[in-house]
Amino acid sequence: MKRKIASTLIEREENNSRKPLIVNGVRGIGKTCIISEFGKRYAALVAVLFLLNGLVYFYYGNNTCLTDGTYVYPLDDTYIHLSIAKNVALNNNWGVVHDKFCSTSSAPVYTLILSAVIALFGDSAIYPLLINIFFGNCIIILLFWFFRKNWLAFSCASLFLFTPVMLHIQILGGMEHTLHIFLILAAFMLLYKYLKNKHKKYVFLFLPVAGLLCLTRYESMFFMVPVIFVLVLHRQYKLAAATFVAGFLPVLIFGLYSIRMGGFFFPNSLLMKGDMPFSNGIFFMLKHYAEKIYRNIFPLSFLIVPIAILSYMLIRTFIANKQYNLQGLNIMIKKYSFVFIVFVTILLHGLFADFGWLYRYEAYLLSLLYVSFVVAAVENIKIVKCRFKKRIPSLVSIIFLFVIFSHLTIRSALSHKIMRQAGKNVYDQQIQMSRFLHIYHNESKVMANDIGAITYYTNIDLLDLVGLGSTSVIKYRKEGGDIKKLVTQYPYNQYHVILIYDLWLDIKRKDDYERLGWIKAGELKIENNLVCGSDAVSFYTSEPAMADELRGNLLRFKDMVP
Repeated sequence: MKRKIASTLIEREENNSRKPLIVNGVRGIGKTCIISEFGKRYAALVAVLFLLNGLVYFYYGNNTCLTDGTYVYPLDDTYIHLSIAKNVALNNNWGVVHDKFCSTSSAPVYTLILSAVIALFGDSAIYPLLINIFFGNCIIILLFWFFRKNWLAFSCASLFLFTPVMLHIQILGGMEHTLHIFLILAAFMLLYKYLKNKHKKYVFLFLPVAGLLCLTRYESMFFMVPVIFVLVLHRQYKLAAATFVAGFLPVLIFGLYSIRMGGFFFPNSLLMKGDMPFSNGIFFMLKHYAEKIYRNIFPLSFLIVPIAILSYMLIRTFIANKQYNLQGLNIMIKKYSFVFIVFVTILLHGLFADFGWLYRYEAYLLSLLYVSFVVAAVENIKIVKCRFKKRIPSLVSIIFLFVIFSHLTIRSALSHKIMRQAGKNVYDQQIQMSRFLHIYHNESKVMANDIGAITYYTNIDLLDLVGLGSTSVIKYRKEGGDIKKLVTQYPYNQYHVILIYDLWLDIKRKDDYERLGWIKAGELKIENNLVCGSDAVSFYTSEPAMADELRGNLLRFKDMVP
């Protein structure tokens, strides 16, 4: 009898322990399951943060070992941001030199953040790295907030940030792309949350983020267009209007300010890369953009594979709804607005912009695409047909595993090779050029075609032959002028110290530079070049009386070169 009572008590205890408990919204069996779910979420967060910062620390250490203990950015462009920020903070001038306005930066918000930090804490080249580390970690925390109920989705989305997005490389590059990824993901997530439950708190957060987006990277306008369209489809007319104002008004204000100061509406960098072949006729324009889409998007498997999977899922959803008209299309777009926004953003970027160097131009697109894919996987697109619904997980898993591992081996290997050498290349070339100018020609009139480090570390009066840092050169090039003729005209022939890549001006022999009235004093050549415009930088002068002085300075500087 006692054994029977004891057995009954044990069975009751076991039954009670099996009852589902709900604590903080987590449903599980007993305390063990609750702690396990909680632990998985935060263990995933800690692991991702550790991996991100560990990769940054690894490449930082590798970089400083090759550059005499100083971190050198893998692109000279980072120093352009630093140069403008320093002049804004210390000289109250927006430009790469201290006394001439030039709308050089294509990311005014990022440059202003840098200038604020310089104004508060003094000048230092390490700030872009520190700012990017901060926003890189904010991206991970943002993902954790968005996928807080699904640690596996958070882990997958985070993995895609390492490859193919290469978040650690965006951080180490010191450019604005890390901030851009953070802001565009924040805008995407807040809009997604708002369209799901219409809570106004998301609107109050979304609009300020939208206000920063386009001046962080002008490519954000490609994102704003489908966002406004989707809001109109959802009959959120006031929010659509507010989003339009928040997104484009800052661009208008900064553009008008630039024109007032003698520049153009858009920054010089956008005008240099602009692609508007309208003057050649409609058929040439259509052919040109069709070729550009094919060249930019179709060869990239890390874009095409998720796009193809999402498209297939959407098409099957459209068919399942059995409304083969505009109304059915409208219903599908409204239901899966987040996919539509990403697709249109990629299309517009492919038409009017480029995919580029060190994986940075496409980084925000890949972030949007892969986060939206994870969202679609979590929601499972809620297909009506059960048969298709059961097939999705296995199909997605197989294709995505292939994409992940292919990029872990190929794309990551290429990035590793570049990052191990890029800082060394910039240190051996751009940093040494700036050291030479700082020591011997710190306030001289200098002509150059790679302008970041030499303007940040010196007080030179610059003429940028590419036009990025000189508005007059951009105007001359827009009018069809020849740069070789420009350098011989007054007052440009008064820039007596000239540092250029011969290849960029098609200088192949002695006669080519003598026709420009230049005298060659020497050149700086680097080894194992992966990121610089050319292996060799040539040093010229247009003033015969300076030729011997320049040669002598180069000989003295030779002993200081690594």
